[in-house]
Amino acid sequence: MSTENLDGHVHKYMDILQMNIQRMCQLSNTCKAWCVTLISAMLVFVFKDQQWDVLKILLLPVGLFYVLDAYYLSVEREFVVLSKVISKKVQEGTVQMSDVFVIHTAKRLTRICLLLKAMFWSWSTLPFYGTIGVVLLWIICRNT
Repeated sequence: MSTENLDGHVHKYMDILQMNIQRMCQLSNTCKAWCVTLISAMLVFVFKDQQWDVLKILLLPVGLFYVLDAYYLSVEREFVVLSKVISKKVQEGTVQMSDVFVIHTAKRLTRICLLLKAMFWSWSTLPFYGTIGVVLLWIICRNT
């Protein structure tokens, strides 16, 4: 295969990886937006009707959005690693056609570790969902 043809394939592959990284970032932002919207709307009804028992249920969607957001973050990180590997091979001049259009995903245990790392050691998930959870717990303790 010619070098020019390989360069075109590598360029397209890098574009695909970047589109996936961008998509995961957008999905992560969507999780945060939906979480805030849902919790805010439910809090309006709770304070309006003074039904404090419903507050405990609000912790469930916060947790679910937290896990989903962390999942998107872990997938995004995998695509970033793939992108860096291909970029390094391009710089070294060792990229081959067998490296292009192949996406190796992490094994199940590795995926779980990446998910936990994204949940507990990420500046984009833990402070956001942790703050919402702490505020909800404070409201629950204050009103029950």
